[in-house]
Amino acid sequence: MNAARVIALLAITTVALAGPDWSESKSKPNSQATGATQTAILAAKPTPKPQPPKTLVVIVPGTWANNTFWPCEIEGWATFGSELKAGLGPGGEIYPFLWASNNDHNIRMEAAENLAKVIDERAERYDRVCLVGFSHGGNIALWATHLCKTKIDTVVCLGTPHVHLATRAPGGEILNLPVYCSPRTVDNTKRIVSVTCDTDVVASFWATVFTGMTENTATHMTRHWQEQRSFPRLVKDGMFQRLLGMGNLSAQHELCAPKTTNVLIKSHVKDPLGIQQHMCIVSRRMGRLVGELIHDDVSQTRLDYLKSMVIPKDSDSGHPVSLKAHRAETERLTANGLHEHAGWLVTSVSVHIKPTVAKPTDYFKPDPLVCLVDDTGESLLRTPHAQGSIDHQWKVREMIPRESRLRVAVWDNDVFFDDSLGSADVSLAQGCAATVETEKWRVSLTWLPVHY
Repeated sequence: MNAARVIALLAITTVALAGPDWSESKSKPNSQATGATQTAILAAKPTPKPQPPKTLVVIVPGTWANNTFWPCEIEGWATFGSELKAGLGPGGEIYPFLWASNNDHNIRMEAAENLAKVIDERAERYDRVCLVGFSHGGNIALWATHLCKTKIDTVVCLGTPHVHLATRAPGGEILNLPVYCSPRTVDNTKRIVSVTCDTDVVASFWATVFTGMTENTATHMTRHWQEQRSFPRLVKDGMFQRLLGMGNLSAQHELCAPKTTNVLIKSHVKDPLGIQQHMCIVSRRMGRLVGELIHDDVSQTRLDYLKSMVIPKDSDSGHPVSLKAHRAETERLTANGLHEHAGWLVTSVSVHIKPTVAKPTDYFKPDPLVCLVDDTGESLLRTPHAQGSIDHQWKVREMIPRESRLRVAVWDNDVFFDDSLGSADVSLAQGCAATVETEKWRVSLTWLPVHY
């Protein structure tokens, strides 16, 4: 094979391997058309729903309350904890904190340090961290908020005895300084919600009698509040006051601190020792409402619904009950509309006695009292008598069942027999206030609709 034939063969082979030139071909893909197609495909795909925020709620039991399972989630059972988680919705988790309790301040401080460690260890996995503390567990939660590095979204205190130190400002103003809620606590949380039953004597009387701490400890823990309030002095520190055993520590239903919403709930639960009146604040129903409150970022609507709650006399304490029994009870209350409207909570009663009965210049004036009676004559509300008065107002908290047909009756209190000044019909079905008038008196009422 001569050189010419070899060169020709190589040229043919090169062209074959190179393939056709598409540079000017009509079959070349159109980049604009391809981009439009890809945009259409992406637009046709469903937009992924935003994921709910991951929320951790740490539940902190109170003193002598770490041996029961109400804070826990147990398969097949309903508890305070499981209902709280259900109220949180998707993305919500609970963590039942455990501490070996006693009515001792040093033990609470140790528990708060441990709780702060738990919070900081787990916080990075969640978008929000919230704390729910029952009784002194609320004080532990507040102090853990002071200690932890994590920003706490919401602290909910249930039946917490908020210990305060009574001090006096230079101008004479009484300043109650919260012991377990420091300025650092307030700065490290978005909000605090404190919920207590109006009949809870543990969170007020008993916790005042047995605070578990000394006044010197309280003065040290409130030092940052003292610095902010121009160093107030103790209210009671005179020689005779100390000899008589007077002190400056007290437990209160309300927390006197910024960013705090205090909620006082009407309760029909009765117990001679006050234990059940204290425990009913962690009922399964309350667990659901607290979960929904946190889920909705403590909206005003949720707060108003919580404030209008009444705890029935047969309330539970959040302890485990079968899901079947719990659902049956929930369905009964829902079917009867009691979760929406169970009645009215009368909040104030005022009376004016007209000159036909007594004039302002009269030396002897009546001692009026007001009753609300139903159509059977049973008294549903009875005020104390106002001694020697023709105008008086009472602050009350009495629930009237929704089926009641009511009459207002006014009496003049007497040593032996009360003298009737007449009665008149009244309806609570509309509005939140009403005035009833006769020729002898005028009575005004205010109320709120309430639910179970």
